[in-house]
Amino acid sequence: MIICPNCKHEEFDGTLFCSECGVRLWNEALGDDTANIGRDVGQTDRIGTANLEHEYPAPPSGQIFIRIHGVGTSMVLTGKAEYVLGRKDPRTTSIPDVDFGPFGGQQMGVSRHHARLQHGTDGVSIVDLSSTNGTLVNGKIIAPNEPRRVRNGDDIRLGKLAFSLYFAEKK
Repeated sequence: MIICPNCKHEEFDGTLFCSECGVRLWNEALGDDTANIGRDVGQTDRIGTANLEHEYPAPPSGQIFIRIHGVGTSMVLTGKAEYVLGRKDPRTTSIPDVDFGPFGGQQMGVSRHHARLQHGTDGVSIVDLSSTNGTLVNGKIIAPNEPRRVRNGDDIRLGKLAFSLYFAEKK
């Protein structure tokens, strides 16, 4: 575990930013040249799940609606049973189905292939793909490579990037 030097919150090893105060956790002595990223992200990403309102009704069956917190951007996913969530890397051919790069994905700790959304006959689940900064569902970290069922309106975090999922739940 890592202890945040600012607020003393415990984080998992490898976490880039404190989930409580947003301060950068990695060591500058290792040659990190992005000294101000942690402060910027922490200030723009102070969104608690308790104060978010789930204002969207479930979309039609077969669609998943993603509402990214703090940026007012939404996406509709349709036509596939699985979606890889992550960020595009211009240095490699790594291109996820859902690219969070334009929303500060790299600075917020989103891995290139961070998680997978699976939309099947039994509902929607998310799987963390052994990401560096973990995946949280409603504030609780999920174990890597183990599917976790999600419900309509759940809040998801990939690193520090937060969004809500909306979909028609199976009955």
